[in-house]
Amino acid sequence: MNRKIIIILVVVIALLGFGAQLYFEDFYHPSTLVDTSNKSQLGQVRDWMRSLIPKSEPENTIPPPVEPLPPLVYDPPKWPASSTIDWNLRNQLPKELVEKIDQSPVPVLLPGDLEVTKKIRFFSYEDSFLANLDAFSFAGEKLDFDPSQSPYYTDTVRGKIGRITGSGEKGTVIIFWIENNSTYELETGCGMCDSRSVAPAMELVNNLKYVGGSGWNDGK
Repeated sequence: MNRKIIIILVVVIALLGFGAQLYFEDFYHPSTLVDTSNKSQLGQVRDWMRSLIPKSEPENTIPPPVEPLPPLVYDPPKWPASSTIDWNLRNQLPKELVEKIDQSPVPVLLPGDLEVTKKIRFFSYEDSFLANLDAFSFAGEKLDFDPSQSPYYTDTVRGKIGRITGSGEKGTVIIFWIENNSTYELETGCGMCDSRSVAPAMELVNNLKYVGGSGWNDGK
């Protein structure tokens, strides 16, 4: 009797074990059973788990297009009468310098001292000119703003509105002013740049002479 009971119990336990194995293999898919000692399988599982995480839409990292700045609108320069040209000075300047002067888009003012002016390095650009000498640099440019609206032009230069500034650190004095509906700027050395050092620069500015430009024939 005891022998039969033992045999029956063994059969029942075997059947229960087999059923548990079927249930286990059905519930846990074989592909998810991982050998934790196998690093390759662990990596595959990590990739699989990451793939289940919902991916957020990538942020738009491209900046919005920048609207281009409107082009500068220049007021045309007012060309002085050709009779006001310092012909005595102009006719004594080197031919190459005169040719460059007549390419300038704004009326050209240069020092009245012939020995100084004929040594000037002169450059003409689309909207300006630049005259360089070791002692100073001088530029003229088309007017692209309303000077009456500028809080900076509080001085009087050549009888026109302007501004006089100095830099003791750089040892320079800079003089701006509006003339011929153009802006002019002279920069020269000034030592300590005190009030007395401005006088030579102002003397140089006041001695500038009109010598031409691309529209000198248009002056009336």
